[in-house]
Amino acid sequence: MTYYSTAGRRRRRGRFTRILVLSLMAAVLVWAGAGWRAGSLITQSENEVIQGNPAAAMELLQAARFYRLRAGRVLEAEGFVSLARGRNEEAAGVLERARAAGTRRTGLDLARVAGFLANAARYAEIDLLAGHRAATGGAGIPPLWRAETALAMGRLDEAGKLLDEAGTLAGDRGQRLRDLLAERRREGRADILFDRHGRSIYGLNLDNGEPVLGSPELGAALTGAGGLLQHLEERDLRARVDLTLDLAFQRAAHTALGRYAGAFVALDPRSGAILALVNHPAETDGEQPAYRRQYEPGSILKMITLAAALDNDIPLDGIFPLNCTGNMTLDGKVFYDWMRHGTVADSMEATIVSCNLTFAAIGLALGQARLDDTLQAFGFDRHLDLPDLELPTGQLARINPQSPRLGLAQRSVGLENVSITPVHAALVAATLAHGGVMMRPHLIAARRSLGSTEPYAVTEVQALLQPVSPATTAVIAAAMEAVITSPRGTGRRAALDGLSFAMKTGTAGEREFGLNSIIIGYAPLDNPQVAFAFIAEHAGKAELAGARIARDFLATVRNEFEDSP
Repeated sequence: MTYYSTAGRRRRRGRFTRILVLSLMAAVLVWAGAGWRAGSLITQSENEVIQGNPAAAMELLQAARFYRLRAGRVLEAEGFVSLARGRNEEAAGVLERARAAGTRRTGLDLARVAGFLANAARYAEIDLLAGHRAATGGAGIPPLWRAETALAMGRLDEAGKLLDEAGTLAGDRGQRLRDLLAERRREGRADILFDRHGRSIYGLNLDNGEPVLGSPELGAALTGAGGLLQHLEERDLRARVDLTLDLAFQRAAHTALGRYAGAFVALDPRSGAILALVNHPAETDGEQPAYRRQYEPGSILKMITLAAALDNDIPLDGIFPLNCTGNMTLDGKVFYDWMRHGTVADSMEATIVSCNLTFAAIGLALGQARLDDTLQAFGFDRHLDLPDLELPTGQLARINPQSPRLGLAQRSVGLENVSITPVHAALVAATLAHGGVMMRPHLIAARRSLGSTEPYAVTEVQALLQPVSPATTAVIAAAMEAVITSPRGTGRRAALDGLSFAMKTGTAGEREFGLNSIIIGYAPLDNPQVAFAFIAEHAGKAELAGARIARDFLATVRNEFEDSP
């Protein structure tokens, strides 16, 4: 009896032990499974960030919070998401909480996440993450990425030591960084902005932090109020930004303006890339004449008036031939031409000699509503808020209701109640050059980190407006070419042997202060690669000083043109 009781107890103890062992094993498996699941979610979140989906990453990390065993690692991953978004203050708080929860061991692939941040030029973020990892006492950021960060932050000695530590494992990227480090030590500056051919435009003196301009005529266009630097992110100034500007075009425009104050803008009509942006003098009183100052456009506006008439099928046969007597009376007031032209046969001849009376007649035949519709289609009365520059466009003032016909005539020839900025004038020229399509203007082509060969952001080429038809721009192109080639053309003094181009002259402003010379144009005629506009303040009639400025500019840049297809 006693024997069986003892055996029973042994069996019961054995069963209990087995149950206990199995329960412990199950708990261990559950614990391990929870840890594995949390780690898997952290890895997935890292992938989502790198693929550009930070919101999806946060959803995964919210799910990972259920597994409280790895709370510190989850918080660290959340900190990485904040760093990838550039929310550094938020990231610092999250990483501090992660350290408090325990993050000696990390759930992140530190080399991978640091490489991702470096490729996006997020060097301040790498510094923050490296400091966090050092504070945990665990694994740190690999030396290659810390070296690139130190170089970006101007800590050259630290960068050199870290590159030595990285050794041959740094590969091609490490060699690029070593070459850049040697260049910065030799030149004493960090080049940041480059033209479209890779020539330095702007950098910082490494001794005193003062800006270094690669071309002094850039002046306020970069550093002044509303200049490009105010539209850059902080990380841009630690890396490399490729601009659309071309130093050859920039210098040619600056030189061509010569002694005249004003502005000169050149664009690639195919893409909207800004090739030259000149404020003259280079240092202004805080204003940006090239894209902020409003000028009376004068006769360059006649090309929009003609475009409106052609696109609206206005019967011009009823206007021509027109006898230009030099003036006419509208609303009891005299409307003047700049000279008496005699008989004007058609719209081409009217463009060639820039006859005010003819274009006033065209505007009156159009009516204000249709003319204003076309002007607004060309961008007037808009403010184009672009990523890399502010672009106020031309403005239409109210026409005096007491003299509506006179006001409409004046608007039709670009006088009195209409204004335009130089950049907007260049956009008008570019639109005429590009078959009636206005491309979105931009100054930044791409953004790059210091160590990568590939940009992390590229500006997309986009159409902005299409105010007129290709057929209309073809008619206007022939007329604008004749402005140069005709013996009576107001642009004949700009002619260059071997280069066909289109141009329209304009003269406006107050005679008592000296008239402004205003010109738009594009070249070459059969394959336009540059569209330009300039204002030469107080230069007088555009057919004289203005034509010379246009000729000098094109004579300088013509060798930059690609061969026609």
